[in-house]
Amino acid sequence: MNPQCIERKTPGAAHPGKTRLQAVLPEPPAQQSPFAAPAVAPSDAGDEPAGRLAMRSTDTLKPHPSLLKLNLRPTNERLLVLEKLGEAIYEQPLLITRENLIVDGYARWLIARRQQRATLLCIECPLTKQEALQRILQTHCRPQWLKAFSRVQLALDLEPWFREGARANQSAGGKEKASSKLTEDRRLDCRKQIATLAGVSTGNVFKVKQLLDTAIPQLIAAAQSGEVRIHNAWKLSKLNRDEQEAALASKRSKKRSQKRLRELLSKNVQSDSITTCLRELKHTLTRMQAIPRLCAIWEKIDDLLGAVDRAVLEDRRDPGE
Repeated sequence: MNPQCIERKTPGAAHPGKTRLQAVLPEPPAQQSPFAAPAVAPSDAGDEPAGRLAMRSTDTLKPHPSLLKLNLRPTNERLLVLEKLGEAIYEQPLLITRENLIVDGYARWLIARRQQRATLLCIECPLTKQEALQRILQTHCRPQWLKAFSRVQLALDLEPWFREGARANQSAGGKEKASSKLTEDRRLDCRKQIATLAGVSTGNVFKVKQLLDTAIPQLIAAAQSGEVRIHNAWKLSKLNRDEQEAALASKRSKKRSQKRLRELLSKNVQSDSITTCLRELKHTLTRMQAIPRLCAIWEKIDDLLGAVDRAVLEDRRDPGE
């Protein structure tokens, strides 16, 4: 017999001789939602607060204040993808708190408002504002619309909450035992907690905190959107404000040039003709080296022609790319 199955008599049953087979078996896993990552990690499943189904007016629901403060919301591209799924997106209830804060389902709520949908099916859970933010970060551990920089920003809002918990643990450890080792064991590393919750390294948490103190608003916005990686943004933030603006503008200009090159090297253009044009163009432009005030410009042109030449060679090596 399966050791997880226990046969017990059912008291008060209509037929005393009958028995009920009580199986303590794990339930089959729920179907993966197409809208977000699992709400909690498997290790936290036992701490899942009980929720109840409820219909809520769309107008009474609201995003978490931390998301509104940072002006974070799902991208238009993501909204369009979900909108194409039609009514299927409303089959899964939104997860909300008792104060009607949206924990999971922000994009669906935006679509419902756009469609002037009056009510939405929700699961109401007894979560505090801090627990709700923690759940949001667990739910959006994959960068669907919350990039790494934004997740760290949100997690930093929980830093005072984590510190309060750390102090409480230290105090409890000191009361339970006189040993200083217990106090040390129960101490919480806030930066590690923030990093784990945001899904980044502790080094990136440090860099984001420095970025928020020293970076210009344009650089912070570029890091939020994922246009610039945390490490690269952190390096640029060490420059003064004018240098940050110039470096960011240069990086964006380079990306535009690369995009234009990819368009020029589309499948409709013959690589042989490009190579011929490059050879003739380079021969003509080489004369710029003899003019002192044009030497710096020639170096940039030479780099650009070299990039095109390399791209043509890569296109030839992998024609199916």
